[in-house]
Amino acid sequence: MKILPRLLLTCLPTLLAAPVLACEPVELYAAAKAKTMRKPGSYCLRSDVSRPRTFDIHAASFKTAAGEALLTIDYGSRGGGADGRRVDLDLRGHRISSTAPDMLGVRSFGMVRNVRVSNGSIEVTGDTSVGVSMLYAGAQGMPGGLYPSLPQFEDAPAPASGSWGDSANVVERVAIRAGGRGVVLGGDNNVIRDSTIEVDGPVAIFAYGKGTVIENNTIIVHGRGTGNYDAVIKLRDARGAIVRNNRIIHKGFGSAGTAINLLDSADVRVENNILEGIENVVRQVGKTSVLQQGTQRR
Repeated sequence: MKILPRLLLTCLPTLLAAPVLACEPVELYAAAKAKTMRKPGSYCLRSDVSRPRTFDIHAASFKTAAGEALLTIDYGSRGGGADGRRVDLDLRGHRISSTAPDMLGVRSFGMVRNVRVSNGSIEVTGDTSVGVSMLYAGAQGMPGGLYPSLPQFEDAPAPASGSWGDSANVVERVAIRAGGRGVVLGGDNNVIRDSTIEVDGPVAIFAYGKGTVIENNTIIVHGRGTGNYDAVIKLRDARGAIVRNNRIIHKGFGSAGTAINLLDSADVRVENNILEGIENVVRQVGKTSVLQQGTQRR
């Protein structure tokens, strides 16, 4: 019997229909540590990544991650992505998680831009942990020491001539649960869409740069906030930003003060958002203007 030809005829349609793996697997080492992604391209996660917190016997407390990340994209000073090539990080439905304090889920920094993080879940539930942090270091004209991702600087006005640089990063179809903030983005033309972002604190999203788009998300905070400029979404220097079709929720005692805080952000559009347990839609600080319409309260 000609078994091999018969098997080929039987299996060929399945083989032809099978998806081709067009991405480079993220390499994992011992203790759930991932190799840093250092060049443009498509990357995919093959399995869940979980990093437990560790106890320091000498300090009699749990060790902080000190800003370490579960997944990191870093090109150093080479300006990766400047030629338009993307970094596409597909989590493939997997979860990356840690309970360590001060942990970052996905991080890019330096001259990295054109990054897309999609299709999975990020759980970093330790104190001050951040789900996604993508900060582009292309700022020009900024005063020395002003780095708006730091809490002591994020509410300080910057010179009008300053430019954060075009980063065009995207977070989409990601479920984020964080002990600190859900997403922190720096640079122009960044996008957060079709995601669920839930945080223990009062601020779920902080972004700076022109053309930021935040759309079609469910955003949940459990903290009320004590700072003068606290809000579920904080934007600065975000001329032309769009915040639309989001469900913005406060879960906890009482209500949260403000959904969106705008600092020096002109021509912002806030459209068709649903607010639950939140008193005010927008707080305007500095040279800010906004068109607000279609807000619903529940």
